[in-house]
Amino acid sequence: MFDPVVATQELAGSSVRQPVRYGDTVTLQNVYNNYIVVSPNGRTYTGGYLGANDRIRVVSPDGKSGNVQYGDTIALVGSNNRYFTARYSAKVTCHSAVITDASKFFLVGGSGPVMVGDKIAFKSMYGFLTGSPEGIGADTPTITAAEQYTVGVPGQEVGLAAAPGLQYGQTITLRNPENEFLQSDPNGWVYIRGSNGDWNHFDVLSPLHRQGLVEFGDEVILRAHNTKMISTNGDGQLLATQLIPDQNCIFTLIGAHGVIHNQDQIALRGYQGYVNGRQGGSRAVLDTSGHYQPSDNFILEFNLRQKM
Repeated sequence: MFDPVVATQELAGSSVRQPVRYGDTVTLQNVYNNYIVVSPNGRTYTGGYLGANDRIRVVSPDGKSGNVQYGDTIALVGSNNRYFTARYSAKVTCHSAVITDASKFFLVGGSGPVMVGDKIAFKSMYGFLTGSPEGIGADTPTITAAEQYTVGVPGQEVGLAAAPGLQYGQTITLRNPENEFLQSDPNGWVYIRGSNGDWNHFDVLSPLHRQGLVEFGDEVILRAHNTKMISTNGDGQLLATQLIPDQNCIFTLIGAHGVIHNQDQIALRGYQGYVNGRQGGSRAVLDTSGHYQPSDNFILEFNLRQKM
């Protein structure tokens, strides 16, 4: 089987390189240092990798085993466990659960076995496979640098990684400069204290049922680990006891402009004021003075490997 450690050592300068075998999982990097990636819904495109979305398994439509050879006809399996397929428009998707003629690609680029580090091209029934951030097509008539992909080792990527923005539905933590976290206990009391596992985590929801990227200036609802929404009471204290969100559960994300990224600095503004990030160890409250203070800031973090 494919050994990433051996392959990495070989790529580092050994004269003997690792051949790709049927059943191996590889990465395919283009001339722009992007990768062929697959989203969970089967969209294929080139871009920075995120988690395992750049991992592609090479299989034989004819049940072959052993080394993959130039001139072989192969099929490609995306990270969603579906086959790359060139549709009648030559647009490539990764939806098919079975191999059809449109799922077969002819390997071009050399002779003999395909090796890690080789540059290879794929020819469909329509033409050569070309990728862009907008999608992958398979009807290019000739091979240029844009149709060549370097075979790489999963987990040893040297190309671009994705820097995705926060999306509605993702889970975040909110950490103040003293490394204390906004957190809720199982009873719904909200504190700012040292890390306490799942108590630190909140799902970001939209009061307007939006989907997609979250931006500064958006209104959000925070759902705690106990499945209740964060709200404020008449004294400005934060609670995670609201099953159905209302106006008391809505916070505006303040701090900059544009899409929110991992480790951005944000402040939470409710209708009574800003969430106070200074009160370590005590109940979390709003600063009802109405004035924004630098100490109201939190570092927002989310898992870059969460599915988009």
